[in-house]
Amino acid sequence: MWVICDGREILDPTMAPRRVWPAARLLPPPPESPGDPPEIPSLPSPPEPSPWWLQAPWLLTAAVYGLLGPLAFGGRGWICLLVLPATLLSSFLGMALQHRRAMRQHQRRVQETLETARRRLARFLEAVERYRAAAEAREQALFPSWEAMRARAQMGSDLWFRRPEDPDFLLVRVGRTRVPLLPVPTSRAGRWPDPEEAPEPLRPSIQALHGLLHGRREAPLTVSLRAPWVWRAFPGQEGALFRIFLEVAIAHSPADLFLMAALVDPRWAFLRWLPHIGEEREGWADGPAAVRERIFEALHRRRGQGDPGRTAWLALLDEHALADPRLGLLLSEGPRLGLFPQLILPWGAPTPAGVAGEILLRPEGKVWILRHEGEWIEGADPDPLLSPEEAEAIARSLAGLRPQTAAAVPRAVSGPALWGISGREIVRPASPPPPSLAVPIGVADDGEPFLLDLSDRAHGPHAMVIGATG
Repeated sequence: MWVICDGREILDPTMAPRRVWPAARLLPPPPESPGDPPEIPSLPSPPEPSPWWLQAPWLLTAAVYGLLGPLAFGGRGWICLLVLPATLLSSFLGMALQHRRAMRQHQRRVQETLETARRRLARFLEAVERYRAAAEAREQALFPSWEAMRARAQMGSDLWFRRPEDPDFLLVRVGRTRVPLLPVPTSRAGRWPDPEEAPEPLRPSIQALHGLLHGRREAPLTVSLRAPWVWRAFPGQEGALFRIFLEVAIAHSPADLFLMAALVDPRWAFLRWLPHIGEEREGWADGPAAVRERIFEALHRRRGQGDPGRTAWLALLDEHALADPRLGLLLSEGPRLGLFPQLILPWGAPTPAGVAGEILLRPEGKVWILRHEGEWIEGADPDPLLSPEEAEAIARSLAGLRPQTAAAVPRAVSGPALWGISGREIVRPASPPPPSLAVPIGVADDGEPFLLDLSDRAHGPHAMVIGATG
């Protein structure tokens, strides 16, 4: 472990790091979309009263019988004239009763239609609230606040909770932005109901629905480090970059992410304390140019092997890498091979081809993401800016920690088992003699036998102390 002794940083092999288990988390399920808004039904038209001329046949019949009565019965036939007003009154009374009955049926159908529409709107509004609550809960689990991340680093617990198989592996939060409250509907109509077209009793509910459907909420503004990005911080905003990459170190285990930083700016020197740099700070003392060479060596080695390996490499480069002709190959082939470059460039430095876009950290906490496809996203970064001293204090709190794995737990292994001997097998000298003098003397952390080769071409005989001189 690296420690400070008499004002100097030294590698003390006698100091054992503190092993901590990577934090386990249970992510909430993705929020279920509430679907499309319910269609607003049209109300049935009210029934019209029957026109008076529909009673003409009855009136004509009554008039004929009323006039024929006096002719048929003489002077006493005037009584038949009473049929005319009686028929007229009963006809119009029947029309009014029929219209009144039809209006009651119409009002009942209207009330049933409105009640059904209200229930559907209420269920949809409840689904919207559940969607928003589930989305915010999942975002909180995926991206804890910076205060919580800083507390985890200082206490040395609940660290390294992102695994390579997680959907948010190498996903980093750069700020917050406002996103639509709901996804765009995919229904056949493809549009939200218009309050002006809705029935009068449903207009308040439709207006409340529009307030939610067209509303926006705050959500984390994230980018994936699997793609190469150009990072530019306005002078005075470098502390946001320090915090962002410290968040990456707090969330990702050194067993899953290896960090190589070829940065000339001395303010980035706090990265040397992170356990993601390696036990011996490979190439750090030789300067950024040596670290940059190690990055390109890893690129060519992985290209030759055709295997990205188990551990992802995050390579931080500055403007000095722009003149290297191998940069284009790193940007295009690196992500496929598990080597993810990130360029931290000053304002005015050219943007190389092959990057996904630019992330601009502007004054007053504004964040712009400019993608090469033309997409432009604006957000804000409310979290504090870190000074180099604060960043180094957080990094040093992580320096003595290492991930605990099942393979790191020591266990007793018998000598014959190291040689592959089981039962009562008889050990006979091999014929022909073995090509090397490798002898298993233990078990490494990954479970494989640890070999000591006494050949001059390997460890050599000086690796074993036989005795003391007289």
